[in-house]
Amino acid sequence: MAAPLSAWPWEMLGVFKYMLYGPFVAKVWDSRYREANQSSWCLHILIICLLRGMMYLSWNAYSHMLFLTRNRRIFKQGVDFKQIDREWNWDNFILLQAIVAALVLQMLPVHETLPVWNPKGIIAIILLHTAVSEPLYYCIHKWFHRDYLFNHYHSLHHSSAVPQPITGKPSTLEF
Repeated sequence: MAAPLSAWPWEMLGVFKYMLYGPFVAKVWDSRYREANQSSWCLHILIICLLRGMMYLSWNAYSHMLFLTRNRRIFKQGVDFKQIDREWNWDNFILLQAIVAALVLQMLPVHETLPVWNPKGIIAIILLHTAVSEPLYYCIHKWFHRDYLFNHYHSLHHSSAVPQPITGKPSTLEF
């Protein structure tokens, strides 16, 4: 029996999982016709998801360009089909982060009036990220290296024989 929460909730949808971005697109489309900037946060979430996906695809493409990386590879062997199959749904974490961001922004009472380019807000976000978010992430990641959590959740993160840009992030439900 698999551990609880060891699979993505939208795993049964296959390639139709991208339809979960539909509410974001609909909200952006609706806000364009109302001529109000009420749903700009949906547009921002979609743009961030698109940029993150493009960034990971770019790094993955770069890592497979042997004419550029042949002398700088950590392991000389290539990626086998088992590893490709394990890492096939690499973009699930982007979808999860979009859904979580939408839920969090819906709970904030002032999410519609937040300025987009506020220098004080950018400084606050950088400080929160470096002082709270990153240390908390690494503490939780270290916690996932204990026996039960590692065996049931985190082992896939470390099971790749050949390191790839896609396996260097939490692309599974493991941290």
